[in-house]
Amino acid sequence: MKRKTITKAITREGVTLHSGNSSSITFRPSYFRRGILFYNTQRDPYKLHPIPLSPFIVSNTSFSTAIGNDYRIYTIEHILAALQAMEISDIIIEVEGDEVPVFDGSSYCFIEMLREAQIEELDEEITPYIIKYPIWVYSEDKYIIGMPSSQFSITYSIDFSSKSDLLPYQVAYFNITSDIFIREISRARTFGFLEDYENMKQNNLARGGSLDNALIYTRESILNDEIRYSNEALRHKILDLVGDLYLLGKPVVGHIIAHKAGHSLDVQFAKKFFWHEKANESSENIKRILKDFDELSSKLKLSSFEKIKNN
Repeated sequence: MKRKTITKAITREGVTLHSGNSSSITFRPSYFRRGILFYNTQRDPYKLHPIPLSPFIVSNTSFSTAIGNDYRIYTIEHILAALQAMEISDIIIEVEGDEVPVFDGSSYCFIEMLREAQIEELDEEITPYIIKYPIWVYSEDKYIIGMPSSQFSITYSIDFSSKSDLLPYQVAYFNITSDIFIREISRARTFGFLEDYENMKQNNLARGGSLDNALIYTRESILNDEIRYSNEALRHKILDLVGDLYLLGKPVVGHIIAHKAGHSLDVQFAKKFFWHEKANESSENIKRILKDFDELSSKLKLSSFEKIKNN
């Protein structure tokens, strides 16, 4: 796979999801094989402090993913999902403010921007991150597991039955190709629950949220007039996971199985995946890892473990 960038700059403005402020985002070409770089141009107008893409500089995972410290930028996951879908490895991203505009709450607006900026192949090849043996992170009943596979695929399950009758246990599987992501996942919007809304606003969250950029669920209904997919909330969780995994800056090859995960667990998994890729485990260590994984599968009661293991 070749490295890719865009051919021209493009800028869009919009409202941010959590602060509710106006913000703009600019994509610029990058031909220096430096990967994906963010700039907070409000705090760093001379662009002296680039924020490189890495799970190790994630500074916040509360309701979104933020990177950087003094020049922090919030809510980058939808951009990253679009970059992964369009196979962009090298780009400069300038955000005028501390948070990326939410637009319609999905990643499709960013895909449209990248298409308009036109994609260009570079001469150099990019090597994907490959899952070589099982890796996992978990917290209570939430988990993310990575299994070896010849392609990038995700099995994801959610259960928000405690908050809405419309979101019981659901599960979906997708082979994450560019075409499938754009068609089946990219338009899925972020979502939340009416019962949480006032509390979030008091904590300076979701101040820019509206029915134009988020699905809002009550116990018995959804406030939006239309949904884009029958399981749109579940697909948005897949979108977020794809974006958070692209903190690695490279394509992923492997089968990811996630249950009730979120940004915090996503980032933990990306960090573990980074070291997994760098490691050169002995056969004895791999046997121990597989034994530990069998014990984990029993502990978490993975109902489809044998099927998952063989995919």
